[in-house]
Amino acid sequence: ELTVFYRLPLSGGEAREVFRLPLAVVKVRAMADGRLLLVVKHDLSRPDLTGLEGDALQKALADIRAERDYEVCDERPYRADGAGYINKTRTRLYVYDTASGALEAITEPHFAVTAFCVSQDGKSVCYAGESYTVAQTFDEGLYVYMAENGATHELCRPGLQVGNVAEA
Repeated sequence: ELTVFYRLPLSGGEAREVFRLPLAVVKVRAMADGRLLLVVKHDLSRPDLTGLEGDALQKALADIRAERDYEVCDERPYRADGAGYINKTRTRLYVYDTASGALEAITEPHFAVTAFCVSQDGKSVCYAGESYTVAQTFDEGLYVYMAENGATHELCRPGLQVGNVAEA
């Protein structure tokens, strides 16, 4: 539920904690101006930990631990080969500003990102995926996020099946 980032000097020495985020980060890509694109495994059945601190955070983590003994399956698909139960699980994109500590969600909670790439200049992110609440249709759209102003533009309406996204 929490991801801790460390800096390890290449010249040797101990790793030191740089920052921690209340997200399950699975991939990180560099963007412009010291910002990072975070690919996050987001579980809709769990409380949102962003912004929680102290006792509220500890209570939310205790609630999550208390529900680890069972799975409620109410979406299709509820399971994936190699991933286990995926019910209510989405892959979301966030931008983290390492200078200010600001965290911005690019995709909404029900959106499942299936492919993405950061432009070579780090100023935009192209991604594919779909938003769903009960059944995934695999009708994906193609989108671009502009880091300069935080705007997202739809390039292709949902109806595609995208295997990968790359900058030409």
